[in-house]
Amino acid sequence: MTADYFTTLVRTGTEAGAAGLSMLLIERTEGVTVRKIPVNYSDSSGTGLVSFESVKVPARNLLGRLGEGMKIAMRNFNAERAAMCVASRRLSPKTRGADARHAARHAACRCCSPATGA
Repeated sequence: MTADYFTTLVRTGTEAGAAGLSMLLIERTEGVTVRKIPVNYSDSSGTGLVSFESVKVPARNLLGRLGEGMKIAMRNFNAERAAMCVASRRLSPKTRGADARHAARHAACRCCSPATGA
């Protein structure tokens, strides 16, 4: 709720799907509204709804290349998935077999493969 900048995935092109998406860093300025969303799990979570109304963003705030925002987002998701896979394997011996089978099916979790020793 107190962030001064927001990393956003926005449609910048007319192409359908991921090709028209770009990653932008948007500063909290006029036209940016943040509203707290009540959650059951923690009052300190800072979960909120960020709305943008006629906000102008300088070209220098483009992260990566125009139209390649989904690639940036997916790289982040893959790292998070790998970390969750490793954590689940380390935390519960009962899940190790299931983790190994999952890792064998999903390239994002290769770090969990028994062959890597992770």
